[in-house]
This record gives sequence, structure tokens and C-alpha cells, in this order.
Amino acid sequence: MKNANILLYEDIAGYPPLYRYVEAAIKRLDLPYVDVGDAQGWLKDRLLRGTDDGKAWDLVIIAAENRDAIQGEYFETLEKILDQGDTAVIMESWYLDAIAEGTAKPILMKCGVDVYPYPPGSRSPQELIIFPVDRNHPILNNPIPITEFKIADYWSYEDMGSLMYPNGKGDAEFILVRDDQKPAENGLLAICMDQYLLLMTMSTHNYMDESVVPLWMNMIDFILRSHFTGS
Repeated sequence: MKNANILLYEDIAGYPPLYRYVEAAIKRLDLPYVDVGDAQGWLKDRLLRGTDDGKAWDLVIIAAENRDAIQGEYFETLEKILDQGDTAVIMESWYLDAIAEGTAKPILMKCGVDVYPYPPGSRSPQELIIFPVDRNHPILNNPIPITEFKIADYWSYEDMGSLMYPNGKGDAEFILVRDDQKPAENGLLAICMDQYLLLMTMSTHNYMDESVVPLWMNMIDFILRSHFTGS
């Protein structure tokens, strides 16, 4: 893992007042990474040509909190990368419900999920409460145990994210959900495609860094261990 080839796109880099959760997580794990910030052109170039020595990336992280950022050809490229089976992907995309019938559809189908928006009238911080499906899952415990997700003082009520439900085709397993009484209908974080894709449909900046930076650390640690061990 200390020699992993990691590519990071985090469009919050274009908003200096906001703390970069993912970059902080990678640094705390003391892992090497190539950072393209919020530069979509650089991201496309590095996705297509791989590392400087022409190797496939071990992990691509797409933290897309800007609604108009990653869509279209980027999903087509990510689908090809995932199909090759050499690169794991972590993707935060909380606007999937708006683009799910476009180029994002094949990835969603292979993952085994479909998405829908938060129900009409969802404008309360209570709607942002997160529940674990299995509190013993490594993503919630290693290397840092996570006991709660604290909602930030500033949170977006214009679009609170997307919710996932199984489409019956892939191997998606929900890690976090919005409603623990109906977990299969309210997915927020899923692992799928033989543990090569972690898909998150909530906006992480709706939550405090003390909750979410450890989550990013655990997700990165989990998917890299799975990638390198094949289990």
C-alpha cells in the first residue's frame, strides 16, 4: 500500500474555504498520490494514460461535490477502467439521481444499484442522519473506529443527495444507509463489482471533518487491501 499508485480528483480543491477531506485522509494514511485537484482536463488525461511509467492506477478517487462536474465521458472512461480489473475506484457523486439514465447507467447496473432523489420535503438535518448496516464492517472500524457522523453547521438543503436501492443485477452491498428500518431502499455507501468500486451518494461536506476524514481513511484502506490481496 505504501507504494500504491493513487490518482485523486477532489473538486473542493477549487473552493479554498472548504477543507479537503480526501487529501487529508490520504496524508494521514501516509500514502503517495497524484493530485489533479479540480482540473477535469488533467483528470481525463491521467485516467487515459495511467501513471508516469504507463502502469494502471491502483486506485482512482473521484470526490465530485460540484453538481456539474463529473458526468458524460468520465463515466464511460471509469467503466472501461473498472472492466479491465486493474484499478479500484472510490466515487463520491451525490447528484447521480440527476444523471442516472445517461452514461452513469452502465456503472450503476454493473454495481447492482439504481438511484432516486431524497423524498420531496426533505429539508431537515434529521434527514441527514446516517445508519450503519453492519457496525462491525471494516470500513467503519479500520484503521479508525467510527461511532457517529456529526452533521455540519452548514449543510446543503437544495439537494441532499441520492439514495440507492438494489436493481437485482450486481453484487452491491450497502455499508451506510439513511433509514435503518428500510436499509435496502436507502443506500448511501455501497461496495460492489468484486470490491473494485466504492460508491457514495451523499455529500461528505454535510458532515464534520472529524467524522468524514476517518471514513475516507477507512474506505481507502479497505479498498486498497482488497485490491492487493484479491479478497
